[in-house]
Amino acid sequence: MRVQGSFLIVFVLASGSAIGCGEEPTPVPADTREDRQVTRDLVSADGDAQEAVEIIESDLSEEVVSDIAALDVGRSDVADLSIDMSVAAVTCGQGFTGPALDEFVPEAEPGYADDVAALGTLPASVDYSGLFSIQMSTVNYMLGRTEGTFASEEDLDAAGPMGEAIRAAAAAGGGQIDYLMLRRGLHHNYYCSRAIPPALSAFRATYGDYETWTSTDVSCSRAKDGPRRLYVHPSGDA
Repeated sequence: MRVQGSFLIVFVLASGSAIGCGEEPTPVPADTREDRQVTRDLVSADGDAQEAVEIIESDLSEEVVSDIAALDVGRSDVADLSIDMSVAAVTCGQGFTGPALDEFVPEAEPGYADDVAALGTLPASVDYSGLFSIQMSTVNYMLGRTEGTFASEEDLDAAGPMGEAIRAAAAAGGGQIDYLMLRRGLHHNYYCSRAIPPALSAFRATYGDYETWTSTDVSCSRAKDGPRRLYVHPSGDA
């Protein structure tokens, strides 16, 4: 399978029959998809509850690729499904209604923007070669790449809000990445940097009705540690 560029994947937890580990996936016709269980609720801008899917812009992480590989798309002329990143669908710090975060996790700590402002001048570039593997992977994810140990000023500027979150984490750590601050920054800036549609209706307006697309059930998704349903865009992109 050949994967190019930036693309969106729509993941939905599913019940019912699904392929087992090591088995070839079988496409599920649109008219036989039943017992679908969405992962969470998404609330539109006007507060109306919407049925939701989890929309993730892939960074080609190992876990995501393992699920995409089950689709065996095999296209070389992958279309660009990305949103215009210059126009964010939601603002930084805006969240969606869903399960409450555990109060003890770093992402639940309020006042991130104020804490960043209190740091003063942020570094132009960041060396994160001293991080553990998972921490380094988090920084690279935020930069939109799969490897690296140094982020130049140009790299951080190009990453937008995510780049500023990396700078803030480095400032909070006295030049070394403060990983808890980094996690807070990732959580605070995720929606605005990924330009995720704020409601299911906006997703459909941008990409089309996913319920009419071919889907494949993966019974043992590594990324979710459970069942996952993958919808394939009519163009052939996951």
